[in-house]
Amino acid sequence: VYFWNRSSVDADVYWEQANQQMAKENVLWNPYPAEHYDLDTYLETKSTGLSGFALTPEGDSAPVRLSMEVLDTQKGEATYQELLNQGATIDEPANDFEYILFTIKVTYEDGELETLLFEENYPASLAQARVHFVLPDDDSNTTDITSCLSNPIWNQTIPKGGSISGQVAFLQQTGNTQTLHFEGYGQVISLK
Repeated sequence: VYFWNRSSVDADVYWEQANQQMAKENVLWNPYPAEHYDLDTYLETKSTGLSGFALTPEGDSAPVRLSMEVLDTQKGEATYQELLNQGATIDEPANDFEYILFTIKVTYEDGELETLLFEENYPASLAQARVHFVLPDDDSNTTDITSCLSNPIWNQTIPKGGSISGQVAFLQQTGNTQTLHFEGYGQVISLK
């Protein structure tokens, strides 16, 4: 993780404290810069906890600690009908594809910011600025269709200590066995 607009002393103190807390919570973190993420190699996080740095509107960075939980997962024909009922303008999936819909809870546990704007930022020219969900597929790419939803997870403000919930959705190949991942705040986690 790169620390921009912060002194190395601040970063060292913060990460020493964060590492102690993550050790208590049995969270593994990735010490490599976001540019070096290889999703196959570094999706090793065993918890839904995330400690990283959020970019502020002023261009500074602020430490944040979040937790994420998948509340519900739906896929198949029923999900296609649910998406249509939400008003999504989507095509019927081809024979070997299906829609998958995740309902997710995000809690802003702690950090320097009083509120955190949880908004998607992908693609981002600066790797540390990326914030998005990824659903790998065994044999092909998935297509993120979250923008079609009536209750997307994005563009919600979370007060410190508070939670939000919303949905993300993808078109995937039928039978995909991969888990949903979140990349953001300089970290990548797997949501099981």
